[in-house]
Amino acid sequence: EYTIRGDQEPVLIVVLKLLKERQVVRKIHLELSQAGSHPSQGLVENANSLIAGLVRTIRLFLMKKWDLSSAEFGSQHPIIPWLIRHAPWLLCRFRTLSDGKTSHEKVKGKKYTGTIVAFGESVWFRAAPEQAKLSARWCSGTWLGKSAKSDEHLLGTADGLMRARA
Repeated sequence: EYTIRGDQEPVLIVVLKLLKERQVVRKIHLELSQAGSHPSQGLVENANSLIAGLVRTIRLFLMKKWDLSSAEFGSQHPIIPWLIRHAPWLLCRFRTLSDGKTSHEKVKGKKYTGTIVAFGESVWFRAAPEQAKLSARWCSGTWLGKSAKSDEHLLGTADGLMRARA
């Protein structure tokens, strides 16, 4: 038996109703918060606020570092989706919760020990080995975060997204 809570977003209501109709599990109770009632969402709204605050902070840092205006570094900038993806990744691995552990520690049973770089930093990384002896072995790119599954570094380059090990 499950209780699924959500807000009044139309798309969420449709998804919740489909789950209930298809009876993915035996009993599903739907609880929708009052329209416009953010406080009733509690932890979810708190997490959204933390993520949004971290995204704004990193964006302001990059605007200063790259000497960009708000208009030049707005929501349509190509790095913004990567920043929005990276913020919750950081919080899961480095934000200490009330019990003294991170979310990563609770799930994996150990602290995160991988290497990271400041988001948006220009880095050099070793390219995947190629057949040609004279092909470049090192490439430059912009650090966009890490893969949650493989812990590989994600790098934006002129040729697109590249992955590299530590």
